[in-house]
Amino acid sequence: QYPPDLRIIRVMCSGRIDPVFIFRAFKLKADGVIVLGCHPGDCHYQSGNYYAARKAKFITKVLKICGIESERFMLDWVSAAEGARFAEVIADFTQRVRNLPPIGETEGLEGKAKLALKVAETERLRWLTGKEAELTTQGNVYNELIDQKQFDDIMDKNIEESFLMHQISSLVADNPLKPCEVAQSLKIPPNKAFRLLLKMEDNGLAAQYDMKDR
Repeated sequence: QYPPDLRIIRVMCSGRIDPVFIFRAFKLKADGVIVLGCHPGDCHYQSGNYYAARKAKFITKVLKICGIESERFMLDWVSAAEGARFAEVIADFTQRVRNLPPIGETEGLEGKAKLALKVAETERLRWLTGKEAELTTQGNVYNELIDQKQFDDIMDKNIEESFLMHQISSLVADNPLKPCEVAQSLKIPPNKAFRLLLKMEDNGLAAQYDMKDR
């Protein structure tokens, strides 16, 4: 027996889970998402669950920076023979989610879920997530090995930049703003806002509207 308010979606492997799937579920007002996979070392596809663990770490970081409770997402390991453990894990997670406010009925949460999805869809972040194992164990094209802390710092910086750029896109969608006005609205230093606007312009995500008083 397990809670009835659960929608099970079967996939070939937990490594098949794309972070975008998780954030689409939140955008569609799911109050929580849990991913269950085979125990590490028991993956039929050898390393699928290790990739799932790396993606779960990325998902948790995006939830945190977008202001969504990390308790809404969980990754755990349950084998096909552990029916009792499956029911127990599901019951515990369901209770944890019930203690949180519904996404669709809480002011601001639905907007945060949509923003989180946009961040997860960022091409550079998707590339980094897929390359983490290779970069930290085999190195980059220059045969430079990137240690885990260095990679985490790179990922954190890129997640924050993507988050801020999507926020800026929303701010200037209808009315152009000065860099200092963008900075004031997002509570970041003006020079940081200016650098992000230049980066957005380089990527075709923003354009200069006017220039006054050089």
